[in-house]
Amino acid sequence: MHGIFSLPARAYRRLRNDGIRDLLFYTRLYVAEQITEPLYARIRQRLYRRRYGSAAPEPYDLVVVDTKDVNKMLCRPQSRRVWHGTYIRGGDWDINERDEQLYYDNDFEQVFDELTVIDLENYVFYRSVREHVRNDVPWEETEFYQWITDNLGLVPYYENEELIQRRLKGLDELCASIREDGYRTQRELQNDGSAPFSARTDPCPEYHEVIINIGRDGQFLFEEGRHRFCVAKALGLEIPVRIFVRHKQWQQKVASLTNEPGGNTNVDHPDVDSPV
Repeated sequence: MHGIFSLPARAYRRLRNDGIRDLLFYTRLYVAEQITEPLYARIRQRLYRRRYGSAAPEPYDLVVVDTKDVNKMLCRPQSRRVWHGTYIRGGDWDINERDEQLYYDNDFEQVFDELTVIDLENYVFYRSVREHVRNDVPWEETEFYQWITDNLGLVPYYENEELIQRRLKGLDELCASIREDGYRTQRELQNDGSAPFSARTDPCPEYHEVIINIGRDGQFLFEEGRHRFCVAKALGLEIPVRIFVRHKQWQQKVASLTNEPGGNTNVDHPDVDSPV
């Protein structure tokens, strides 16, 4: 209840500091995150259970994925800010590939105007993290650092040299934490307020896990949670992830395997095996 009563004060501060446009934007975002999107997610889940029975995906179940098997990335014209539930969608979103380079986030670079798949080798942030983690290349010598310092003010949290160094120090701390303690889920990290890039206290910490999508042939497409994912991939780890979108053709294949006695015994795919 305390959070509800603090809303008017927070709204007033937002209006005073950032203006009416920002206030309206964050008001819509708050309503979507707290009311409409959770409601739509529950409705979708009921429909999926009717259609796919026991093969219907559970929205916050985690699937352990070997990051070596994730070599593509799904880029949106505008990043999502709300990640409730799970989706099953047809169409060509999983095969619309382009040989383009992305430095950090399409929200700021405006490279793609539609859902687009790129190779992770074309993702400069990942390449830079890998070079730093595996080969001890100083951050200042990476492509990402050069780009972000040439574009100060473009990306939140990297708006000046002090913030850049603070963010990169957080990445180093994240890498050290994973090396020392292993990759921990958001639920495991929830009570560790000092853990870098971990979720705040949340009744469903799985909401904040790394987001992966699955294409029609079972191909993994990374989408969200770039810091944890890129560090984990650079270290060659298996990690628990949440599947946000499954292609309809893939879901139909999973359903046929699940509903057929012994049907999934010869299928080697984490989404067919039991979730975490």
